[in-house]
Amino acid sequence: MAALDTNVLVRLLVQDDARQGAAATRLIRRSVDAGGALFVPVTVVLADFADCLHAALALVAGEQPLWTFDKAAAKVDGAKLLPP
Repeated sequence: MAALDTNVLVRLLVQDDARQGAAATRLIRRSVDAGGALFVPVTVVLADFADCLHAALALVAGEQPLWTFDKAAAKVDGAKLLPP
């Protein structure tokens, strides 16, 4: 079983980079077609993925920017740092 990193999941969901999004889609499709499974470590879900998912959901809802106090999250496309 192969494992996936945050950036592969983000490219799959957000499709903000055509080449990487296509590569992520191919990898996952090959695994599914072969009846295989992919492992997503819990740390992948707890780290940067959440920030990217928040921004992607805001984008899909047409509600941007995603305001945040988190400096790391503010680096995600679609997010902006809210000054204190």
